[in-house]
Amino acid sequence: MNLRDGELYAQVAFSAAPEQGFRAGGHGVLKGGSAWMPDNQVNGVDFVLPFRFADGAWHLGTRGPVTLRIAEVINLVTAKNITADLQGRYPWTEEETLAVD
Repeated sequence: MNLRDGELYAQVAFSAAPEQGFRAGGHGVLKGGSAWMPDNQVNGVDFVLPFRFADGAWHLGTRGPVTLRIAEVINLVTAKNITADLQGRYPWTEEETLAVD
């Protein structure tokens, strides 16, 4: 896999204390990513991952959903404008679900 293009940045803060345990939060962003593999190409990838970790669980999409946008996937058939959104808790519970759109 060759990563051909894109801008990546992230910010994370964490703390560890006896009363609270380990906690972390932040976000990662990939803008305009592109990856080429022997059999296909993925172009125009935008990925935003806001998260928080506390009490042994990941809270994804804390200020809005985790978003994935792909302009095109070139293979035997070309797919364009692929989107996915994810928000919630992992591992999920009955009260705090993990939703994918």
